[in-house]
Amino acid sequence: MSGPKIMPGAQKELDHFFDILWCRDQFLHPDAVAVPRLDDKQDGRGSTGKLFSETLNSPSTIYHRIVLYRDHSSATSLKPKLKKKWLPIETCSVFYALGDGVCGFGDICHGGVQ
Repeated sequence: MSGPKIMPGAQKELDHFFDILWCRDQFLHPDAVAVPRLDDKQDGRGSTGKLFSETLNSPSTIYHRIVLYRDHSSATSLKPKLKKKWLPIETCSVFYALGDGVCGFGDICHGGVQ
């Protein structure tokens, strides 16, 4: 089996999740593409980007995150005569490693941020 295509900046996160057997199985697909965490940087809009870039970006909250999608470059549109991709990314999966700072009650992850 081949591994994922690794986008720049994703190797550290991929290494973390490869140590978890059921996660590794998700990445071992010939069409898999691993994308790094992009919300850990300030977005220049002031406080609007701070929830993920600061508050939820720590060892006690979300300390690893990676996005996985499948690149079906041979996919065609709903009209078979067209040899153009209809929908480049149909779905993606996001893997999170959570710290105890997101614990709501009884070691269960808090359900939301208001």
